[in-house]
Amino acid sequence: MVRKQIYFFSAFCLLFSCLIQPLFGEQTLVLGGKQGWKGVLYYTQNVTIGTGRYGYDSYMLSEQTINPDDSTDLLLTFENGNVSEETGNYIVDSAEVFVGDNSARGEKAALSRSETSGIKLTGSPHSLFGRQGLTDSFSIEFWLCPLASGNGEVIFSWRSSRNLESYSLYQNISATVYGSRMRWDFTNVFDIMSETNSSCMLMGTTPLIPGTWTHHEISFDAETGMLEYKMNGITEDVRFITDSGFERGTVFEAHLGVPATLNICPSYTGWIDNFCIRRNCDKNENAAFLYPEDGGRFETKIFTLGSNGAKVLSVDALATVPEQTWVEYYVRSAESPFDWTETTPEWKAFTPGETLEDVDGVWFQLAADLYPDGACSVSPSVSEFTITYNENEIPVTPYDIRAVAGDGYVELSWSGTAGNSMSNTAGYIVYYGKRPGEYLGNDAAEGSSPIYVGKKTSIKITGLENGKIYYFAVAGVSASSPQIIGQLSQEVYARPMYRKRQ
Repeated sequence: MVRKQIYFFSAFCLLFSCLIQPLFGEQTLVLGGKQGWKGVLYYTQNVTIGTGRYGYDSYMLSEQTINPDDSTDLLLTFENGNVSEETGNYIVDSAEVFVGDNSARGEKAALSRSETSGIKLTGSPHSLFGRQGLTDSFSIEFWLCPLASGNGEVIFSWRSSRNLESYSLYQNISATVYGSRMRWDFTNVFDIMSETNSSCMLMGTTPLIPGTWTHHEISFDAETGMLEYKMNGITEDVRFITDSGFERGTVFEAHLGVPATLNICPSYTGWIDNFCIRRNCDKNENAAFLYPEDGGRFETKIFTLGSNGAKVLSVDALATVPEQTWVEYYVRSAESPFDWTETTPEWKAFTPGETLEDVDGVWFQLAADLYPDGACSVSPSVSEFTITYNENEIPVTPYDIRAVAGDGYVELSWSGTAGNSMSNTAGYIVYYGKRPGEYLGNDAAEGSSPIYVGKKTSIKITGLENGKIYYFAVAGVSASSPQIIGQLSQEVYARPMYRKRQ
């Protein structure tokens, strides 16, 4: 996800969803926890909702899926809820599988039944199996969760033929289950010049267990001739496709014949996930990792604490951080919700529960980076944020507003509490304009809207245009800070005329 700018439309005031104490002073705002995270987050990367402390919805690392790159020839992750090839190199001819939530990576996987024909794909001329001729290094990998351990189940099959001088050679690449173990067969794929029929078979040693996910990868290195089968990242079998049969020798190249259909799970009962073909044999060291090695991140929407004078004191986090995992927390703030970017305002790291320094502003945002353990098999989780802040008392809203029009002026008066030792109101501001609710006036001799009048509870606004209607509202100014403005009073209106009217 690319984030160029955080627009104001994404700003979200969480004031009404927090747990607020009835008095001014020290307040708390809770994000997540019992009330959940709906509508709270702006950005997520490699994280998902899981179950954390006290059974709350919590953010934790998402189980990683394969991301396509320049070397990816075919990719099926099923994450969009159906069978779609994500590189654009293949067309899905048919898909007799069910896409569900029992996944090895991500959130979705495909369930195949032996009585159906699985998934059939046709490659484009740009794909590995959509053209004929010599091919370079390649690899095929996928996650598998069989529902039974029956023999003869076919996980992958490609059948074609190639012309060799005056005759045609049958070709086959297949992955099948024999004796509850994976078996790979390559027939007439490699240019073994001394034979007219060449077969190569690799056999797994670790049995497949029904209901258990395992990762499988077969790769061919065109430079060394090594054909290697790995299960869960551990080598199960290896062959060298060379004239010596060992690592040192002339490599027999791979030669694919007439383009033919790829069949995935044509005779298999169980789940399959993240099926990928790559045009290289680079070892996918992270393929068997449950969580991404680089971790994940989430950021809240921009929020305000409901008062211009509010100041964040601390942020506590309810989290589960198993051994070797880690969560790093960040906060940033500004006086305006506009023009926020990925780096502006600057993110500041903090320790949950400790007093925050130099975190000032009206608008705030929180973030957390989550890191797995060294084996990428355990994730931390964050269940809740509790923000502690000071909220200054809002000035009392002026009441009993009256407006009397005269020749080029309006006399405005109201009732209030400015000057009262028990009040937080230090003075008043008068807003005016020519449209209801739009106080953009600039006619008055006393100045453009708004006009500060101090502790007075009346003002004569002069220099107004006769015959035009004007709208007015009054707000109190806090004694704690001139930046803290109270709520506007009820709106009143008046129309200056040559003859005095009320």
